[in-house]
Amino acid sequence: MTVTAIQKPENPYVKTYADFVEQTKDHDLVILHDDGLYRHLRVQAPGTRMWSWDVTTWPGHLATSGDIADGHVFTREPDMLEFFTIAGRSEG
Repeated sequence: MTVTAIQKPENPYVKTYADFVEQTKDHDLVILHDDGLYRHLRVQAPGTRMWSWDVTTWPGHLATSGDIADGHVFTREPDMLEFFTIAGRSEG
């Protein structure tokens, strides 16, 4: 019996992720507003809004906006920040 090793395909997003990490290495998370489900968070390098983005939540919604590209709005659970915090974690 012959066993053939299956090669895992190369992740096409490795370079994109590495570029993101490099371009945001000096960014800080600033909490502008924190009142229960009403939150406004900003991620930016000190002294500039270049490559910055905001995360805003209100009951049942999470919105992103920033200086580059379009923002997104997600809706599902009452606390969408908690939803994204636990999304993708395996149970067990």
